[in-house]
Formats: sequence, C-alpha cells, structure tokens
Amino acid sequence: MAGAFKLQTGVARDPAYNRAYLAEVFISYSLAVLFLYVAWTVCAPALIGSDEGFLRGIAATNYIVNYYMCHQMPERSFSLFGNPMPLCERCLAIFAGSLIAYAAAAYRRRLPRFLSSFAFVILSLVPIGIDGVTQLFGMRESNSSERVATGLLAGFAVLYYLVSTLREHYTTNKPFLRLGIILPTVLLVSALLLPVLAASAVVGSAYAGPPDVAPPSRVFYIPPHAATTISVDEYASSYSDPVLTDVDAHWQEFGRHTLGVWVAVRLDAPGGQGAPQSGERFTYISSADGRGEFEYTDAWTGESFLNTTHRRA
Repeated sequence: MAGAFKLQTGVARDPAYNRAYLAEVFISYSLAVLFLYVAWTVCAPALIGSDEGFLRGIAATNYIVNYYMCHQMPERSFSLFGNPMPLCERCLAIFAGSLIAYAAAAYRRRLPRFLSSFAFVILSLVPIGIDGVTQLFGMRESNSSERVATGLLAGFAVLYYLVSTLREHYTTNKPFLRLGIILPTVLLVSALLLPVLAASAVVGSAYAGPPDVAPPSRVFYIPPHAATTISVDEYASSYSDPVLTDVDAHWQEFGRHTLGVWVAVRLDAPGGQGAPQSGERFTYISSADGRGEFEYTDAWTGESFLNTTHRRA
C-alpha cells in the first residue's frame, strides 16, 4: 500500500532523468502561471468596479502590474463590462497564442515539423514587426484584426518552439499529468499567489471605487498607463470620443494620476451609445451621446482633479 502513494518524482541517481523531470515541472509551472495570468487579466474589467474592496484590489493590482507590460491605450484594447482590458489587443493575443502553443505542443508529433523550427519563429515575427513598426512611425494605423492575427501568430510560434524543444530533449517517458508533476506545480503556484493576494488586499484597501452617479449617467475606468499614452497616439484624434479628447487635451494633468482614473459622465439626456455616425469612432462614449459634465477622479486617492463639459457640436 505504501508503494501506491509513492510520488514518482525525478529524484533519482540518473542526472539526465532529473533534468528531464525538472524540465517537465518547469513546463507545467509556466503553463499554470500563464493561464492564471490571462484569466486574471480577463476578469479585471469586471472586478475593477466592484463594491468589495478586495475584489477591486485584485483587478487594480492587475492593471498596475500591466502598466509595465503594455501601453493600455483603450482605443487599441478590447472592452468588457464597459471597461478596457488591462492589455491591448495585440498583447492579449500574444498571450492567447502562447496558451494555444502549450496545448499544441502535446500533439507536436502529429503536427508539421516546420512549426517547431526556428525558421518558423523568425517568419512569424515578420508580420507583427511590420504591423507594429509601420504604426509606430505613423505610416499607417493598424486595426483590431491585424493586431490580433499578428499577436496570435507570434505568441504561438515562439512558445511552441520553446515548449516542443524542451519536450523533445527532456522527457521522462512518463505521463505528463501525474502527481509528481501536479503537486510541485501547485506548491510553486501557491507560493506565487500569496504575495499577489496580499498586494491585492493592500491595494483594495486604498483604491477608490467608481463614483456614484444616477442613470442615465455612466462611469468609465481609464487604465493606469493610458493616462500618459493616449496623448502620444497620433491616431487618437480620429476617435470621436470626449473621454479620449479630455485625456489628450489635459495630458500633463493626467500624467500625475498614473494609478488609474475614474470618469463620471453626468449626461444631459439619455443616450444610446449606438453605432457611430459616418466617420465617427469612439471607445468609451460617442460624441453624440456624451453631452454633459465629465468629472475625473484619481482612483488611488479619490481626488477629483478635472471637470469638463461637452455639448453636441
């Protein structure tokens, strides 16, 4: 009976076997971390407006961490529950492609060998490089489909190459999903989650929730990095969005509030935020619907630092 509970780990006298075991644990651990990170990021827009401080802190911590990962421009990001994602479309697609790569690597011997070649990695980086560089230098503006497609391809190719190479060169020839892999993965992930949860509790205790406004007024969230990056987006002026216009016009003021901003839009009349008019694009609220007073509040201190008014042209 004791043998039935024995963990089949990599502790052995064979150094090659031990290296293979550690490689398998690393793959399992990195997959778990990546999955939890993506799930955390996707949930953040829903939790940032929570009345519960800890839940709001979980979301705010993600937005703050991703300050160093992404420009967080809302006009280049997907929105959930009325709030932009903590990562732009391209970055989110890169991580999604990476997750797909882990699953595909399990079936690598059924897939074309070219996918696990370094040449494929280089080729996959060409589209994302062209798309990103041409927009960076103002030659053209990328669109959502291009960002997602190039991000998925690049993320998949790089991670598929790394994971499939590890699995080809380091294998114990045992089932990958076994207790000897799952248990250390859970322990390592738990050790990583504890400081994240602690930081979320601290952030949540100080992070201000969304201001109270009565219908038909609305509240939107501006991610931390967006407070400084919207103003450098030369294409933002083509978006008929009063929120983006305010950030662009008052970029120095917003630059002092880089832990997130709430904007309370007190509308003059009910608006539909339907399809934009001809030539109009918006991220938060259309210029046609956004008639009224806009109040901007620092999400960390709760300080109201800007009030503007927008009227139909």
